[in-house]
This record gives sequence, structure tokens and C-alpha cells, in this order.
Amino acid sequence: VYQPEEKPTGPLALPHVSGQLRPDILARGGGYLPSKAEASEANGSGCMASNSGTLALFGYQLFGGAIVSPHAVQAMTDFGADLPNGDRYGMGVFDLTNLANGYGEPTVGNGGWDDGGYSSVLSVLPGDGIAIAVLTNEAGDPRQLVMPLAQQMAAVLR
Repeated sequence: VYQPEEKPTGPLALPHVSGQLRPDILARGGGYLPSKAEASEANGSGCMASNSGTLALFGYQLFGGAIVSPHAVQAMTDFGADLPNGDRYGMGVFDLTNLANGYGEPTVGNGGWDDGGYSSVLSVLPGDGIAIAVLTNEAGDPRQLVMPLAQQMAAVLR
């Protein structure tokens, strides 16, 4: 989602790639994180910038039925058959219940990374009314970087 009127304000978590800071990212991106080019090239995989509080609130409202109908939430979370790699995917969301170290109860959401230097996960435990968003400024597999932290937070919050 590209919203040009919403330039980021500090402090900013500048991205890291392979342990190297990208200090020129704001200048290269015209003052935006991610840059306009990065936000548009990824299509449905990425294309947005957020902070963890706003992302968690979005997940809480989305899976709580405040944004789309309960029927739409059910359709999104109808995971059907497993993917060849064992993941369970619905309409834009994964069944995160057993990924990484496992959440211990039904969990939905999505995670990913941007080669530009970010990794994130949104984990929602609908039965507990818990939504957790973990964002980092390091590129890499969210199952290793951010999902374990989200799982620890979920265990404490339950």
C-alpha cells in the first residue's frame, strides 16, 4: 500500500542486509521506507510499511470480524490441503499454529522478508483475542528471526 502523504518519521529502523546497514535508503527512496520502487516491485509480497502496533491492531480487527464479515474470515482461514512444503495456506494467510516452535493453539497470520532489509510476522490467536506483530530491520526467514519471539510473547500473554 503506497500512501505518499505518509512519509515516515523518526526514529527509523534502517534496514540491514547480510549484517550491513543501508544508510542511504532514505535518500535513495525519496524519503520513504520502503522506497517507492521496493514497495511496488513486490506486488502482493510486501508492498507496505507499518509499525508493529498498527499491524497488530489491523490483525486483531481483521480476524475479529471488524474489517470483513465473519464469512470472509472463515473463507480466508479455510486452509484446505497442505502445500507441498507442508505449510497450510488460506486466502492471504497461513495457519501458523505449528510453524517454527509452534504456538500451542490455533494461530493465523503471515510473515515474510524483504531483500531490502526487513523481516516480519503477524500472528493472531483468535481464540484468545491476541494479535502480535514483530518487525525487524534484518532480512531473513521470519521462522528463524521473528516468529520465535512472537511465540514467546504469545505464551506470556495467554
